[in-house]
Amino acid sequence: SRYYYTISQLFEILRRKNNIPIDLFISSIAGADRWLATGGKSGSPFMRSYNDLLVIKKITKAEFMTFRKFLPKYFTHLH
Repeated sequence: SRYYYTISQLFEILRRKNNIPIDLFISSIAGADRWLATGGKSGSPFMRSYNDLLVIKKITKAEFMTFRKFLPKYFTHLH
């Protein structure tokens, strides 16, 4: 049978798989600051958590739609 997950459920599965406690995850996102990453093609802004656990990229709607298309295979690869 096929399983269907929301994007937030997929990220939750990855968080748990990597043994990141929810309180650490939340505090990492809450403490993220703009990061001047270099070398990216899109020019999109990045943020990095205060503890270097997460890198967050702001994406356009078009990038999000592309991301949604390859997310199932990417998730399978990571999982």
